[in-house]
Amino acid sequence: MKRHANTRAAITKALKEKGEPMTAEEIYRSIDVKRRGKRVSNSKAVSNLLKGMKNIRVIKAGFTVKGDVASEYKVHSYVYDDEGAEI
Repeated sequence: MKRHANTRAAITKALKEKGEPMTAEEIYRSIDVKRRGKRVSNSKAVSNLLKGMKNIRVIKAGFTVKGDVASEYKVHSYVYDDEGAEI
């Protein structure tokens, strides 16, 4: 059995259900705590898992996130692709 198989299945399920592009933070929040696993503790871990997944397409710099005063940065968004796109 592959590492993080349950977590990857939960990520795929979350992206399929939403149908719209999601950031790693949104995906992290939508996954059930029991399905995340012990090692997936933040959105960076989710984004690292997304790098190797099939059928997930990356939209580079899809969203602009506003943080503190004068800090604005762009993040990638991810969408499930039925056609079999690979990263």
